[in-house]
Amino acid sequence: MPTRGQVAPSPGPEASEAETTGADALGVNEGSEIRVAFAPVGTQGDHQPFVPLVHALIAQGITVQMWVGGDPTRDFMERMGVPAVTMPGAPDIKKLMTSDPAVLNAMREGKTKKFLGAVSAKYKDYQSPCHSGVCQLFDAFRPHVLVFTHLCIPIARFVLDKYPEVRLCMAALYPRTPTRYTLPLFFNSPERNLPFGLTKLVHQIVLRKMFASSLGADGQRLRKQYGLKKLKPIHFWELFFRPDIPTI
Repeated sequence: MPTRGQVAPSPGPEASEAETTGADALGVNEGSEIRVAFAPVGTQGDHQPFVPLVHALIAQGITVQMWVGGDPTRDFMERMGVPAVTMPGAPDIKKLMTSDPAVLNAMREGKTKKFLGAVSAKYKDYQSPCHSGVCQLFDAFRPHVLVFTHLCIPIARFVLDKYPEVRLCMAALYPRTPTRYTLPLFFNSPERNLPFGLTKLVHQIVLRKMFASSLGADGQRLRKQYGLKKLKPIHFWELFFRPDIPTI
């Protein structure tokens, strides 16, 4: 992991073509079906940027499935020509964000840390059902690749540990512009160096705050049920820098 003031490592030129491109990289025989699952989390603006990418993959003969929270999001994506299924156990994010008092108050006040804490507290209720839902979808679809967004990091970590044969890809298809209310979260370029190591510090604060339920006692017991090792914040943080997890 890069230390303060260091730039995150990137894959070197010595990586072979078979390791970085094509069906060989996925362990798929030439001409066999390639399956890619998408797991964005959020509302319409978190899902819609994936539409052109999904269409491009389908045009290349790749089988795509988007896993979403709530039937309204599924219906919206299907109207956009995206094959989508509702993740069992996952909440309808728009409904959750417009009905939970703690989340609403944090949004009205424009306080990022308070908002992240409220969302994390709410996610605790869905943590076990979501992990179970992911297992159901994996067993049914058996993807070779899972494309995930940053709000889905706990699920991505779970997939990495439980399904090591699946390739992961981090997606940052939305802007992150700092304002007086929004922390400078350079999710799409975590190697960017802010003064005094602030890039690492800000990400660590956000990861600890937002994914506290995954790091807490309930989250650790859940991982133990699946035979997985105890989580630490570093296990989330390293997903930004692993050379085998590209970012788009």
